Amino acid sequence: MRNLLKIGVLLLTASFAYAQNAKLGRDLKGINPNSNVDVIIQFTHVPTAADNQWVRSLGGVVVRQYGKVKAGLYTVPASALNQLASNPDVTFITPDRTVKAQQDPTPPR
Repeated sequence: MRNLLKIGVLLLTASFAYAQNAKLGRDLKGINPNSNVDVIIQFTHVPTAADNQWVRSLGGVVVRQYGKVKAGLYTVPASALNQLASNPDVTFITPDRTVKAQQDPTPPR
């Protein structure tokens, strides 16, 4: 009975840890916790001054706001990622990736 209880607690703890990380892009999992990372944090609403202050309180820096888009670009300590993801107003956190334009191979008409 005790072993069954221990297994249950272990599974519950593991599932809780996974649920916290479900909002993190897979590129962010396993990142060095002593580093800073540029991330796009997506919210359930357009980020407010209170949201930005909350990110700052965790050691983050507001890099860019996108107006009416429900996201912002931030530099944050990697050690704060799980805490950021645990906020119910945060829907997803992804690294800020470089995007390259590709030429359209379709000839003009």
